[in-house]
Amino acid sequence: MNIARTVALLITIFVLAGCGSVEDPAPAAAPDPPAGPQIPADFSVTLERTACRGICPVYTLTVKADGQVQFDGAENVASPGICKDTIDVAAVAELVAEVEAADFFNLDDCYCEERFFDVPTSVVTVTLGGVSHSVTHLKGNEAPEVFLALEQKIDLVAGSDRWLQGPA
Repeated sequence: MNIARTVALLITIFVLAGCGSVEDPAPAAAPDPPAGPQIPADFSVTLERTACRGICPVYTLTVKADGQVQFDGAENVASPGICKDTIDVAAVAELVAEVEAADFFNLDDCYCEERFFDVPTSVVTVTLGGVSHSVTHLKGNEAPEVFLALEQKIDLVAGSDRWLQGPA
């Protein structure tokens, strides 16, 4: 009889334990947004440098929102052809900040009043937030300092020296 009581007691305990209310687990919290700069997915900046009568480097350099860089060397460069690399997204954010600081979309389309025939031209094209704008600068002509700084920043952030001059 002792065994019957023990079994009955155990069954009662299991039944009562199973009768407790079960609460739904707390809903999972939404994941935190990724740390770091938020760059529009369509952001891209392209710097094109054209020929001159001398030995000016001729190339096109594009940086995209995800850090992809493409260099297309045409003439007077250490690495002719297409070269690709990836840079840190924080560096891309620097370019976005430089574009915004330059008020790029309000710059004139062309700084080419004087026509010089032996100097290169640079063309910067930016796409940001569904809008694209290109600015052409014929070297030797006045251009806003913020635009000239943007040209340099594109080369610097993308590391174009390695393709222009070769390994150090």
